[in-house]
Amino acid sequence: MKTREFRKDDLKIWVIEDNPGDLILLQEMLIDLDFKSKNIKHFRDLESFEEALTSDAPSILFLDLFVPGSQGIETFQRIKPISSRCPIIILSGLDSMDIALECVKMGAQDYLVKDEMSNEMLDKMIIYAIERFSNTKEIRVSEEKYRILFHSIPLAVIMLDEDHNILEINNAATQMLNVRENIKGCTYSSIFSEPSSKGLALDGLQRSKNVLIKLVNNDEKARYLEQASTSNMTSGGARYLVTLTDRTEIIENEINRERIVHETLDEERNRVSSELHDGLAQYLVVLNLHLDMLKGIDEKVDQGLILCQEAVSTSLKLVRSISYMLSPPDMEKGLIPALKALFLRLQNVNNVNFELVTDDKTLKSDLSFFDEYSVFRMVQEFINNSLKYSECLKISCDITCQDGHLCITLNDDGKGFDIEAVQKGLGLINMKQRAFSAGFELNLQSQIGVGTSLKLYSEKLIPD
Repeated sequence: MKTREFRKDDLKIWVIEDNPGDLILLQEMLIDLDFKSKNIKHFRDLESFEEALTSDAPSILFLDLFVPGSQGIETFQRIKPISSRCPIIILSGLDSMDIALECVKMGAQDYLVKDEMSNEMLDKMIIYAIERFSNTKEIRVSEEKYRILFHSIPLAVIMLDEDHNILEINNAATQMLNVRENIKGCTYSSIFSEPSSKGLALDGLQRSKNVLIKLVNNDEKARYLEQASTSNMTSGGARYLVTLTDRTEIIENEINRERIVHETLDEERNRVSSELHDGLAQYLVVLNLHLDMLKGIDEKVDQGLILCQEAVSTSLKLVRSISYMLSPPDMEKGLIPALKALFLRLQNVNNVNFELVTDDKTLKSDLSFFDEYSVFRMVQEFINNSLKYSECLKISCDITCQDGHLCITLNDDGKGFDIEAVQKGLGLINMKQRAFSAGFELNLQSQIGVGTSLKLYSEKLIPD
């Protein structure tokens, strides 16, 4: 900023001082510095000064902190409101410098030790005080313009310090987050109630990448916010600028679309399963009967018929197995009975050991509140992949209640795989889409040589 020029003839200097000796010395110095005596006003107490303010105002004020009716810091606090209208220089004795410094922290421009006054020092102090005051005033105006702009923009914006504490939050963010109290100073992660959402928000800050975060209000209505963030270093440490965009409508449309897709696929599976069970399977049964009726004609023919019947029986078992996998009849009894039947069925046809564990809460709860069919399919997909690729000896499934949420954890002790290499696989993509549309968080982990685990965590609470 440029140094401001001012005419000494126009400068109004007011002095609040009850010591005649100090006052005369200050006045003489001011006149020696070419300040006009007619513009120098003197007040012995605060009452007369406040009365004069009703009709006029100083360009600069010299203030003695110890005057009749007011002592020390109390004196400055009483006239502090005028510090926004003109610069204030504290007149201090050697024994009151600490109080003078405190006043400077509170808004005074400077302090002057009476016993050390000189013309040169006084002249520079006045010039510097006016300059600092003008600069401060410009900064305040600029900050106010910025604050108005910050709170008026429709985009939700939050500023954080290096510890992720909230420094500023604009009106749009306050409304979006449904905040009814001042959260400045609170940690940013406290906005989100779900542990996974907290972790995702902080991960997005650290990596400066866009993330989609689920926000659950007190009414448990979920909203989806896209978080974008940037960071920069300042003298006070790292600063983060966070913007939030409400993507709830888009995400809900996507969820509905995925749900319709999966419902359509499931209906088609049920139709194919019914056709296999009621159509092809019945034809195979009839074919087997006809083959049995042809026996006894010739010994060689009988041997061929036996081989044909064995092939038909094998085909019949395969058709019934495919039909069962497409549409498990046990799902009519609920998720846990269906999974128990699945594990028992697999236990009898595989060398792999299957283990299903449930807790009392989930056994007694009505899980039809959740999309049980989608959960069953995700468990089934994990098991099929483990049997096909992992070379495991054991597959376990734990169904528990964690903090009121349904949690299903599957593990195999197979050879594991590189999780990054399979992220784009169609099976995992389908599983994630099904979990998303069913309202479950999906977390797949694998370690080579150790095994693979899948965790499904419901967004909704288990109903009481």
